Amino acid sequence: MVATFSKRGDPFGRALLTLRYQLRIGSFGQGRPLAIIEIARDLGLSPTPVREALSRLAGEGLVEELRGRGFFSRHLDSGELLDLYDLELLQLGFAVDALSTNPGRWTASDALRGTQSGDEWRNEDDLASQCEMVLGRLAAASGSRALRASYQSVADQLGPARRAEPHVLTGVGAEVVCIRRLFGEGDWQGLRSELDRFHKRRRAAANEIAAMLRGLIV
Repeated sequence: MVATFSKRGDPFGRALLTLRYQLRIGSFGQGRPLAIIEIARDLGLSPTPVREALSRLAGEGLVEELRGRGFFSRHLDSGELLDLYDLELLQLGFAVDALSTNPGRWTASDALRGTQSGDEWRNEDDLASQCEMVLGRLAAASGSRALRASYQSVADQLGPARRAEPHVLTGVGAEVVCIRRLFGEGDWQGLRSELDRFHKRRRAAANEIAAMLRGLIV
């Protein structure tokens, strides 16, 4: 069953929004066929907007389109995870550099509005969502629309891995709290060091995270 968003808006937009969210949280698993007729029925749509949405998502790297076979949820191997982690670190490093040279760009309250302190997290999915929110706010704080769009694409692709990370790594919650605190305090040197540690741990565990993804359906 595919969770749906509001029925308002155009069918293509609703299909795109819903499928992007479901792919990000790993609802379809890894390398699974995406049946257009089935998805369309769950969304209460005709197959055409669903097919168009899947085609768009394939262009963004969130879905795989195999000629003659249809669409499949993406399968992330360890090599692809390493590439995505490296790209994410470069993007966030750029954001930190931009903030360090223009610290008045965003206030701490603007940057962290809506995030939680850590004691409010209910489960791994909640933790992953908070991690995505904090890192996404950091990328947005750079003031670069190009960086924000580029980072969003990487974050979408890393969505399933974010939900697998707490099953492989200990102390993920403490990492998010630390990044949130350093970001809020404007400690750019400390934040850069923490982001380096954050990604170094994930690079070292890429094989285990990829293995967890193969058997994890959130």
